[in-house]
Amino acid sequence: KVIEDLDAYTPMLMKALLANQLIHDTYTESIVIEDKSVELFKLNQFIEMFTYKEYWQDSYTKFENKIGLTAGGK
Repeated sequence: KVIEDLDAYTPMLMKALLANQLIHDTYTESIVIEDKSVELFKLNQFIEMFTYKEYWQDSYTKFENKIGLTAGGK
């Protein structure tokens, strides 16, 4: 649902995201067009963050130190 709202640039969601300083600093870029500064939201990079978070959530590396995985006697 969040990704659908992002794709639709739902005003309430975009306003809330851009109000967060960390999200704003990480996922916006300023460019100059005809002597005017414009901020762009890096939507694809923001959506990728959700995709990779789901991918790595089940990764064995998340549990490596907790369950004591070994390889080659190490």
